[in-house]
Amino acid sequence: MIGEQLLASARPMPMADYEELPWYDVARCRAEALRRRTLGGQRAATAGPYLAISRLPGAGGGQIAERLGEALHWPVLGRQLLERIARRFHVDPSLLELLDETPTNLLYEALGHLLNSELISQNAYLVYLRKTIRAAAADGPTIFLGRGAQYFLPAGSTLKIRVVADEPDRVERLMRRFQLPHAAAVKLVREREKSRAAFIERYFHHDLNDSAAYDLVVNSSSLGIDGCVEAILAALGARTMSGAPRRRSLAPRAPSPKTR
Repeated sequence: MIGEQLLASARPMPMADYEELPWYDVARCRAEALRRRTLGGQRAATAGPYLAISRLPGAGGGQIAERLGEALHWPVLGRQLLERIARRFHVDPSLLELLDETPTNLLYEALGHLLNSELISQNAYLVYLRKTIRAAAADGPTIFLGRGAQYFLPAGSTLKIRVVADEPDRVERLMRRFQLPHAAAVKLVREREKSRAAFIERYFHHDLNDSAAYDLVVNSSSLGIDGCVEAILAALGARTMSGAPRRRSLAPRAPSPKTR
């Protein structure tokens, strides 16, 4: 990816490599490394815009994100972030789901390394999650789904969205998705909702359900999936963000009777 190449090129050359160069090339190579780091920082500051979508379990946030990606022609990164980190740690992505958006017990983490060498600490996971999100953001406009992305992205170029829905609708959606009985779906919805909120509170010190933390809160029970997509697109067009694309204005209104 472009972002990964940019980060790789921004790293200073190891001293061993410098020593193999003629003395008159060392200063030039060091100057080039500094220039690339500077350009990388400028690009990170001006890239965007981004959509960071937080969602209640079963509210349809994933479906909304995919529809937005199709409308805007932007990549959507949700579980894909886990897959990138899994490649870094050379582990199965399913192992990272134990750490993702879930609070863990510190004693379990300490003993887990003794019991399973493939387990990584949640702190290490968060470090690489931040790096992965920022590397992906360097590529340009992106839709991030969950994973606390709104806390890693620049506020000036990020539209923060919260997708909610009534619990009966969320339960029904998970019943269909996972072929669950009603009682099991209710339990899953409530457990996921609680664990996501605890994860954000513990590691980001924010209230996931605080509506004031978002630019827009949409309710898929009242608006439907399509209505939520349209509301988010309208908010993106209205929000002034660094690097935000200009959207064409709506059709002109008909003149009022007084002006005819």
